[in-house]
Amino acid sequence: HNLNGDVRPDHFALCQLSEGALPALTAAWGNDAVQRCRDKHYYAPTLFHPADWREWGFRNWRVRRSLAAMTVTLAEIAVP
Repeated sequence: HNLNGDVRPDHFALCQLSEGALPALTAAWGNDAVQRCRDKHYYAPTLFHPADWREWGFRNWRVRRSLAAMTVTLAEIAVP
């Protein structure tokens, strides 16, 4: 919602969000969402990489699945 408004988005607030915001940021800013945060010298949301099966979680899996689907869709759109 905050990315689609007429008001200029607050990059600092958006870049401070957790990994659950990565799909929305990727949809709005493209694959360079994390780099856009780093370019402004903000911390970027990072995706948690579980070291073993005990660190696996449904929310992390769902974020990974959404990002993978978006990456495929963005790649398909980019090909003329």
